[in-house]
Amino acid sequence: MKKIKFYSLLLLTFLAFYSCKKDMNTIGTDNNASFQMSQSEVQNASLERKLMYKQFHLKNVANFYLKNKQKINTLISEMNSDGNAFFIEDVVTYANKKGISLNGLDKVSSSLVAFNNLDNESWLPTISFIQNNENSRGYTDGKPIVVLNDFNESEFSDAIPAYQENEQTGELEPLDSLISEDFAAGKEIIDFDIASRMQDNSNDLPGGPSGGGGGGGSYIQSLKITDMRVKQHKEDWHKGASELNFTGYKMNKNDMLSGECGELITGSPSGSCGAVPRGRDMFSFKRRWIRHGNTKNINYTLGYHTNYSNEQSYIYYVIFEYDSWPAPFTGHTFTFPNSTQRNLYYRSWQSPYDNQVLSTTPNDPSGRSYASSFSTENAGIYYKLDYVN
Repeated sequence: MKKIKFYSLLLLTFLAFYSCKKDMNTIGTDNNASFQMSQSEVQNASLERKLMYKQFHLKNVANFYLKNKQKINTLISEMNSDGNAFFIEDVVTYANKKGISLNGLDKVSSSLVAFNNLDNESWLPTISFIQNNENSRGYTDGKPIVVLNDFNESEFSDAIPAYQENEQTGELEPLDSLISEDFAAGKEIIDFDIASRMQDNSNDLPGGPSGGGGGGGSYIQSLKITDMRVKQHKEDWHKGASELNFTGYKMNKNDMLSGECGELITGSPSGSCGAVPRGRDMFSFKRRWIRHGNTKNINYTLGYHTNYSNEQSYIYYVIFEYDSWPAPFTGHTFTFPNSTQRNLYYRSWQSPYDNQVLSTTPNDPSGRSYASSFSTENAGIYYKLDYVN
């Protein structure tokens, strides 16, 4: 997953119109077999067919790039971004703004909107450049390796499928073998994937200092993750840093109702928790930090709480690597001391880094750990929590 800055969307009207015309998308494979899938069919399809759908559209986007690579490279070099991945739609918008024509736009337009409204989320195709296994905005005119994120990431870790440009046709063709991180060292990789435009709202938490604390012996505290060390890669090597996400909720200890999620503690978007599998962007851990076992002070705010002397609540959460569609929509069931259960959801190819149920007050009768000064370590992660007044 990569963080991507927003740009103006001058082509939305055109793309939405084209999408309506192309409700049925032709899906192709390397052996030229094809079939038709509507959006509802895509959502209900098997994982294999979903990946074929993703492959078709990402390959279409990649071939569009190859037809316009000099122009697109120049446009990208001029675009301002906090990250190293760019929405193809934004590149097209910027080209339109500058009066630059791009070849094959009519053929790629349906692919730019092919991932809208799938499983309660929407994504757009992206491009990023990776050189020497680190994200880079530079591009040389050689023959780079192209990666389409069209595979089950839980099945590929050390080596992944890839493509290169066929010099005769000017389009992509698959490589004969998988590529490893060692093989790709020093080589340039162009990565095509899909990403969401959802903004990181980590500074938009409910009940913060500006929200007031009230009287009656109450006071505001921030619950933060202070130190963290990521010990295990849960992101494929070609994507660079592991980007951790967090989703968590709060429940009164006297609440006897089982069900979905609970009271938000993290400022996640409102609505059914099943409709928000992304959670909140937390922190990007570089691969070299993981290799070297570095501990970082991330000072990440999980939520603000108005604490009363008689408050008795549990907070429960999952820390995970968020992956885009069609990564599985995974549920985790938390069981509390009173036998109440709550379900929490997230989207990932991998198992989570951690999940916990913690008490907001010390000396919990059931023995649950107190959130303040809580720390934990497992095979994938170490981190420490603390309340800050």
